[in-house]
Amino acid sequence: MKIKHQFLILVLLISTKFIFAQPTIISMNVYPNPFSDEATIQFDLAENDTISLTLFSITGREISNIIKDSIFLQGSYTIILSGDSLPDGIYILSLQFGLNKFIRKKILKVSSSSISESLKYNQTNLLYPNPVKETLYIDIEGLKTILISNSLGEIVKSFQTQSKAISFSELLPGIYFISVFDDENKMVKTLRILHE
Repeated sequence: MKIKHQFLILVLLISTKFIFAQPTIISMNVYPNPFSDEATIQFDLAENDTISLTLFSITGREISNIIKDSIFLQGSYTIILSGDSLPDGIYILSLQFGLNKFIRKKILKVSSSSISESLKYNQTNLLYPNPVKETLYIDIEGLKTILISNSLGEIVKSFQTQSKAISFSELLPGIYFISVFDDENKMVKTLRILHE
């Protein structure tokens, strides 16, 4: 009985040490999102670790190794991602820490001229109704990638669909930006939507 009790204490000590010894990243934020000229990447490390930060296309093709296998000390870090050489589209930003832990974020790169152009034509009937209560209709045929961002620029919903009906029912009332991309990842429309 004494041996079982000692074994149980040893197992608890080892598992407690294992739980508290694991390195974690508190957060990774990217803003603004969508971005045009540059995006700010901010992350926090709870302890020293090896970091890789990589940008991928939406199809998984590696675009850029921003940081490759570099040792970072515990603390907060800010990195600027330049969008000058990136075509408009959806990208995946992947932060790897340690051997096999990842945080991934979808980010949207749009040129400031394409935002201005698409916002000029808000009155067209490609996306309606605006304001929207539950369902937004997109009058565009075929496969589409939809990104919905809140007023802070955070992507709250992203998906691909062939449907023309997009549900807003799970989103809180507020102002959103919806970006629609065709099957070649080219922006078709960006529109400010009021969800009631």
